[in-house]
Amino acid sequence: MSTWHPPAPPGLDTGPRRRSGLTLALQFCLQWLWIPIRLVPLDFEDPSTEPLSHKIVLTPRRYRLERRGTREEWETWTGEALDRAIARAREEVAKRQARNDSGTYPCAFAGPSLVPETTLRRHYYRGTGLDGLAALAARRGWRVRWETARFEEVGLIEVRPQQPPYPQPQSYSGQAQLPYAQPQSYQQQAQPPYPQPPDPRQANPYRR
Repeated sequence: MSTWHPPAPPGLDTGPRRRSGLTLALQFCLQWLWIPIRLVPLDFEDPSTEPLSHKIVLTPRRYRLERRGTREEWETWTGEALDRAIARAREEVAKRQARNDSGTYPCAFAGPSLVPETTLRRHYYRGTGLDGLAALAARRGWRVRWETARFEEVGLIEVRPQQPPYPQPQSYSGQAQLPYAQPQSYQQQAQPPYPQPPDPRQANPYRR
């Protein structure tokens, strides 16, 4: 599939970014002090969203990737995270569609609520940049919502094909007919509804 995607708005940095080694080392060592406190809400999180442990834990794989990951390794990491996010979004839309088809709440969801969309945190695409993320999303039939690009979690939405235009009615000559009536000329216009004054010659035929 093509990697073309709508361009980013002007002034937005879409290139890859790197974190300093000292910052990564401090986060990796100190996270074990506050992780037990942050993991308490795990029992109450929404299963349709990204697990909280993936958001706050700097795993050894991610640590090595942040330190000296190549472009190819970052694309693999970003693609895996993108596939998981897309799967969660489509599963949520399937649940909404099943609720519509159940008959209990017909048409409870319609329009944009049935279009899969998701978000992806910055640490999943830091090494590829927003431009690399947009290319990976385009391969999967998705696009980046550039209006959310400055947030911690960037939004993505599935691209739906546009409906083809309605065909124009064809005349016998092969030319398309206009759906509206042509304006009539002055001679073809209808007579006014009010009565016309009688002709004096018709009232008195002997008058010259």
